[in-house]
Amino acid sequence: MATIVNNPAPTNDQSNSLMPLVYLGVFIALIVFAIYFGLPVLRRATTPNQTQITVPDKIDVNVSTDQGSGN
Repeated sequence: MATIVNNPAPTNDQSNSLMPLVYLGVFIALIVFAIYFGLPVLRRATTPNQTQITVPDKIDVNVSTDQGSGN
């Protein structure tokens, strides 16, 4: 009877050694994307879109009375 030896496939893959670097690059790109586009959106969301009313510090309330009526 013949003996058959099945050798497993080699597990040393060169393409897998670069995958952590690819994942790190994608992660850094997502962080930069979130900071570049996300922060302005958050600033606009927290700023109220209400009408701004300015009140002066001093108001001139001089009232002139009618002195010519003779009463």
